[in-house]
Amino acid sequence: MPSSNIQDTMQVVDAWMIDAYPECHVEMKWNQPMYLLNQTFIIAFSKTQTHLSIAPERACLDHFEEAIHSLGLTRSKELLKVPWDTPVPYELIASMIEYNIQEKAHLNTLWR
Repeated sequence: MPSSNIQDTMQVVDAWMIDAYPECHVEMKWNQPMYLLNQTFIIAFSKTQTHLSIAPERACLDHFEEAIHSLGLTRSKELLKVPWDTPVPYELIASMIEYNIQEKAHLNTLWR
């Protein structure tokens, strides 16, 4: 995918995140935008040449393992990988965000 299309997709994902979850705020950490709620990490998005990387933390990925595979997507220990020629799975991302918000409601630290 041409880099301009990748950048467009990243902007659409960021706009969706801001619109869908206005209670989360973005902070730049480790050279990428991370979405936080009450100073606790909820999710991050980054790009590679081959895919959109979605980082909701390992416990969240483990929880959604079946859904990830049912969509034909792959993951690493910490990342969900969405190839650029695949539609962004907003429903799955929303479920992951809701899961993290609920699971981390009691936290006051960055990480789980």
